[in-house]
Amino acid sequence: MFIDRKKELSFLVEKYKNPRPQFIVLWGKRRVGKTELVKHFIKNKPHIYFLSESTHEKEQLKRFSILVGEFFKEPLLLTRGVRHMGRGL
Repeated sequence: MFIDRKKELSFLVEKYKNPRPQFIVLWGKRRVGKTELVKHFIKNKPHIYFLSESTHEKEQLKRFSILVGEFFKEPLLLTRGVRHMGRGL
């Protein structure tokens, strides 16, 4: 269920309209609606939504590669994936 978050949605819409690349971090206590806010915001917009899980790093990279490959219709990412490059990615 999405509960009224007009201020937060307005902020995200404003940032979305800006053509410059941006990195936005959403943080807060558990169970306050961060995920629902993001899902509500990305609805009907081109997007890649990836929720990290407590699984092995290689499995997460594989899942992420598939999502990116499907989004960009890039068969190389679908078949070979993103390669782990040291500790940093």
